[in-house]
Amino acid sequence: MQPSHYEERSLPPSLENALTAHDGIYRRVTEALTDTHIHVDVDYMSATGRREDVGKAWRYLQLLKGYMENGAASLKDSDNTGGMDLLPVPRDDIPLVMGGPNVQAMRECGCLVIPGRFKGSDQHGIFIFGQSRRACMAARMLLMRLVESTDHPAAARFFSGQWTDSRHSRRDELVIDRIALSGDDLPSESTLHVFRRMDEGRMAGLTRRVARASGACGVERVGNFVVIGGMREERRAAIAYLRLQALWEQGKDGELWFDLPEREDVLVVKGYTGGRPPDRLADTTHTLIYYDERSRRVAIVSVHREAREAACHALVSPPTAPTVALTHMGGGQGARHGVSQRRRHEEDDLRPVDLDSPRPPADPIIAALSAELAQVAGEIRNQEGLIEAQQQEVQRITTNGQKAQEIFTAAQPDIHRLQPLMQPYQFAPYSNLTELAVASATSRDALIALQTEVVSAIEVAHASERRSRRVRRTTWDHARQLEILREEVKDTLREEVARRCGGGTGGVLMGRHGGTGRIRGGASRNRTVDGWDILGR
Repeated sequence: MQPSHYEERSLPPSLENALTAHDGIYRRVTEALTDTHIHVDVDYMSATGRREDVGKAWRYLQLLKGYMENGAASLKDSDNTGGMDLLPVPRDDIPLVMGGPNVQAMRECGCLVIPGRFKGSDQHGIFIFGQSRRACMAARMLLMRLVESTDHPAAARFFSGQWTDSRHSRRDELVIDRIALSGDDLPSESTLHVFRRMDEGRMAGLTRRVARASGACGVERVGNFVVIGGMREERRAAIAYLRLQALWEQGKDGELWFDLPEREDVLVVKGYTGGRPPDRLADTTHTLIYYDERSRRVAIVSVHREAREAACHALVSPPTAPTVALTHMGGGQGARHGVSQRRRHEEDDLRPVDLDSPRPPADPIIAALSAELAQVAGEIRNQEGLIEAQQQEVQRITTNGQKAQEIFTAAQPDIHRLQPLMQPYQFAPYSNLTELAVASATSRDALIALQTEVVSAIEVAHASERRSRRVRRTTWDHARQLEILREEVKDTLREEVARRCGGGTGGVLMGRHGGTGRIRGGASRNRTVDGWDILGR
């Protein structure tokens, strides 16, 4: 396991607004994509994680900063690491996507949505960064649906207006198929027009269920089209499930139940008397569930065998094993006892038990409790993730506090050495640095403030020392000038005495200590030179 890496950078105001808006969705999605922890403070931000993950997080934040400041991020070829998709959108229409749909797409798909363009290209669009291509594809289709469902006049048929008919790909790779809800170009699509009249909220819940049951990346209604993303088998299963749901919505139970028992991705529970299963059971088990009250049958549809069995166990009570018809996509061994391969599930090892016997019927309360239990388990996992993130935050703060304490301890010898110089300029907050350090040991912000104060005090002391040196140098220069002046006066005095001794009236030379001396040829008035009084006679 690689050691944790910590990196801190300044926080631009534009990036601060983006990281704190919408409950910090950009920060949380970036953390999830890079497996890092990002901390945002007043004027700085930090990232903790593996070194390469931290570098990836900084790159995402740099792209986000470019969008916030310039209206579009500038991407490099190296930014396309596989988990990226591009939704072409003209630059003038980008606000349609970034005015709310982007936030919902990031919350539901866990992808980062940033407008931008590649360097050297004029094509603008919405870049989607996710854990995988599947997640990016799901976010792309969701953005198309959200944009066209807004009330903005320019949003109507913004994407679907460019499409003319259905498109089906035969390639077994991740692509997006589309189905025209108003066309009958394929027999299986003739019943799908019912989805055109369905309201937005109900249709969104239905397509989400179909996507989970079929294993597709996503299924969305965009205008008068349904778009389906995924591999070939996933797209085919999603189209088949949409047809089943369309029969159910139109009340064509006879045609629906004619097809259901023959499918290999359906588990049929016979003799069920618990009433219509709750919708949340299908949501929690990622299945489609159809109930026929007349025949007391329940059909559980999904491409995943585990999901079908989980829904069955949640539907019926454990003491009563229902009569089930279980088949799996892809087939298996050949038919036996004259039973065709499609219906060989009737010969499975599961023993049928007639629910009309005196045994107690299935209890729907157990199904509801099982669904509640699954939801609580998911919430527990979310709480465990939050607790782990909080523990990492505490560990990061403790590490930063230790580093700050080490810096302060290393600076203490310099502080003690400069303490005498700091006294004339020291304010009250600097009077007791030791107590302040001890009180700030549990707070990173206080330690940073303490470090700033210590550095300021040291700078004040250095300034005082520099002023003292300048004054001392000035005084020394002045003293030298006085000494030179003194020597010049002495020379002048000697010359004057020698001149007067050579011819002139006598005078008295008074010394500093009161001594007298005779000078011949002195001046007729008193003079003072370098502390000596020359008295004329």
